[in-house]
Amino acid sequence: MSNRRRQYRVTARFDELVEIELLGPKVHARNVQLQDLSAGGAGIVLPATTTGMFRLRDRIELRLRSPKLSDGPVTMFARICHLDERMRRPQVGLAFESWREHRALLDSDLRELFNEREAFRVEPGGDAIITELSTLNRRVRLMGRVKDISVLGFGLELPMEACERLKSGTTVMLRFTFPGGRRVIQAPSQLRFLRADTISRRACAGLRMHDGPGQHTVSHADRRDIVQFVMSRQRELLRMGVRPDEPAMSSARPDLRI
Repeated sequence: MSNRRRQYRVTARFDELVEIELLGPKVHARNVQLQDLSAGGAGIVLPATTTGMFRLRDRIELRLRSPKLSDGPVTMFARICHLDERMRRPQVGLAFESWREHRALLDSDLRELFNEREAFRVEPGGDAIITELSTLNRRVRLMGRVKDISVLGFGLELPMEACERLKSGTTVMLRFTFPGGRRVIQAPSQLRFLRADTISRRACAGLRMHDGPGQHTVSHADRRDIVQFVMSRQRELLRMGVRPDEPAMSSARPDLRI
């Protein structure tokens, strides 16, 4: 089975064949609707009776039951990173603790129900995200701007000198703060491509965040904040009438950094 990280789009056939239940600190809900499922988290809608029963950072258990799962339910552990109770049915954003392990449990038949696709990247919006990019030994340090972001990685605009001082495959560290945030995100990543833009006199780079065991990996807290930001931007785009699954839109297009 491929280890490539994916984003899934929920289909009507999925809703027909999969039952989802959620177990939290104070509630056990069965009538759970899945809106989206990505490499880092999920968006769900809960029954109206659960209003007021959850808090941000609550640890929950999400169970997927289906006759397509020969080995029984798929259980996913997550933290609540977004909670909106303004509607009759609460809308919740989840950040998974270990997606790689969960994905291996989804057999091919069930994955087809999701309409598997690449993760999509979104542009930051009105406020620029300025980032420091450095090699691990700090011998190269450059300031750049995040052009787009996904749950997998980043697209950056860097000074032209990056083409001379860096090369594809290099592990680097990104340090930045999201608009309105206070925490400095540290994202060790691999430089997947680097090219010069002669028109803008800047360098364009694509980076894939490091994942899995090892010293240089994104922390759980930083990955949670990245997933939360991407999901928030996706919701904004949907309110604007832009669907994240429309690759023709410049603000949301397939992520090719895998």
